[in-house]
Amino acid sequence: MVKGCEEKYTQAKKLLEQTQKSYEKYTNKTQRHVEFEVGQHVWLNVQDFKMFNGLAPSFIVKHIRFYDILNKLHLDVCTLKLPSNFVAHPTFHVLKLKLFLCDEQRPNQKQRV
Repeated sequence: MVKGCEEKYTQAKKLLEQTQKSYEKYTNKTQRHVEFEVGQHVWLNVQDFKMFNGLAPSFIVKHIRFYDILNKLHLDVCTLKLPSNFVAHPTFHVLKLKLFLCDEQRPNQKQRV
């Protein structure tokens, strides 16, 4: 009887490990790994900000102008150099940032976000 319980336990443990690996595989497919360096220019995602009251979602911009990274607190948290009239805290998660790519051939052309 004890031997049967041990077999069921090991079988259940093995199935749980397989399921965990399967979930991890599918979760990692949708995650994006992003790292920024101090001094890089990034776009700021303001879609979740509450400063666009009364506007339809189709009129709200997703990213606003680029800002410089002042400091990296962790691998996934950066502090930005924001203007003084900006009311948000200057620390953001990297998923709220997008790298600004500058074309040296055409510096006057604006980047599409």
